[in-house]
Amino acid sequence: SMGPALITGRVDSIPLASWHEKRLQMQAAAQNKKLKRFAYSDYGLDTYSLSIFARDESIQKNDDALRRFLRASIRAIKYTWQEGHAREGAQAVV
Repeated sequence: SMGPALITGRVDSIPLASWHEKRLQMQAAAQNKKLKRFAYSDYGLDTYSLSIFARDESIQKNDDALRRFLRASIRAIKYTWQEGHAREGAQAVV
């Protein structure tokens, strides 16, 4: 898992949503470690909830595949939240 890899020093950083911070800080404290959070917004990039990033090179080489992925992602989000299928959506990712 990414959290333990960060705490044990196997990786230098990991991307996580802010709601994971408290749990990870508690886990790190149990091992006498402290983690530092770098928020995208601290560096001028305001993102909200789900953000999908792609390199320019990937966009140029795979624009059709990326476009289809984004459409499928939007359909899945709408199905899950707007149509009241939150439980089904949660089961799909757990």
